[in-house]
Amino acid sequence: MRTLCRSERLPHVCKYKNVLTLAALGMFGYGTYSAFWAVFDVISGARLEWWADVLLVLFGLLLVVAAAFVRVRMPGGLAVAIGAMLALQASVVLRSGRGERELPIAEFLEDTFTTALEPDEILTEVRVPQPAGSSGGTYLKMERKVGDFATVAAALHLSLSNGTIERAGIGLTAVGSKNLQATDAEASLAGAEPTEAAFAEAGRLAAEASSPVTDVRGSAEYKRHIVDVYVRRGLATALEKARAA
Repeated sequence: MRTLCRSERLPHVCKYKNVLTLAALGMFGYGTYSAFWAVFDVISGARLEWWADVLLVLFGLLLVVAAAFVRVRMPGGLAVAIGAMLALQASVVLRSGRGERELPIAEFLEDTFTTALEPDEILTEVRVPQPAGSSGGTYLKMERKVGDFATVAAALHLSLSNGTIERAGIGLTAVGSKNLQATDAEASLAGAEPTEAAFAEAGRLAAEASSPVTDVRGSAEYKRHIVDVYVRRGLATALEKARAA
């Protein structure tokens, strides 16, 4: 563990390690309280004292604040919006004693909690190409509460050239075993006029490319519908920003 906090290797992780500790403590406290409350309620059927409810609120706030800080401030692979990286066709640099290699983010992501990172490699850079011409983008996320994991999310980016779409980027989150790049939807927009019909077709293709599962947050059909809506809505927003750039 001490190796991870040598400033010459991972200075940013060391700089924010106290925030990670706070997040861990908040999660531990929240989980411990929840488990205790469940056992206590089953055994006695009674409610806990007021101070226990206060502890729940404090632990929850601690976790939310720390998690939000980590998401905003932590660099590299810990806080980069993967969906946005897909939409921008970003790549990552992986380094080891054998040298370095660069992979498109779509190839870096292999499956749930699985990447192309080898045991002796570390992710050291995220490279985002400079968009050509006028461009704009947005990120849309459906969540149960602020800071929660996405139920459905979509990152959209458009680059314009002479009034037509030069390149479109669409990254989807939480609707598959990994973050998805809607390549068919992107291809349908390349060279097209930025019309509602074109955006509707891209939304349809993106929804078809998604593979969400039914759970307590919604059915698979509902989530596909949200993908369709978010892609159409996000592309319209990206178009506005590109024209205003």
